[in-house]
Amino acid sequence: MKRTIYLVDPAGGGIEQSPGLIVVKHKILGEVAEVDTPDVIANPGELRVTQAALDLLGRMEVRGAFIMHLNAKWFTTDEEEEAELDEQLHRSWVIHNIDSRRDIMIITYPGDNSTLITSEEY
Repeated sequence: MKRTIYLVDPAGGGIEQSPGLIVVKHKILGEVAEVDTPDVIANPGELRVTQAALDLLGRMEVRGAFIMHLNAKWFTTDEEEEAELDEQLHRSWVIHNIDSRRDIMIITYPGDNSTLITSEEY
């Protein structure tokens, strides 16, 4: 499926408040790249990358990271972590795909968004 990766400011869209709830909205700053791949992750939502992650990786590596993630090719090689990620995928839970070597992660909130951020931002 063809998808656009958007550069976002995670808090640039302002805040919405209601009793007992604060929602921080993102702001789309532009388009970074497109990916066209069959998805293993059923409903990854909008693909987002922060400026810090884009600066660290560059456009091509951001694109590659999303292709790997959407195809459930996890960043880790640890068997236990891979099993946990597979369970998160199959149960439609939030997926935390962490690459400690590059200090990045993609977090997928099924049906909402998949965001590539640096570990420092998390």
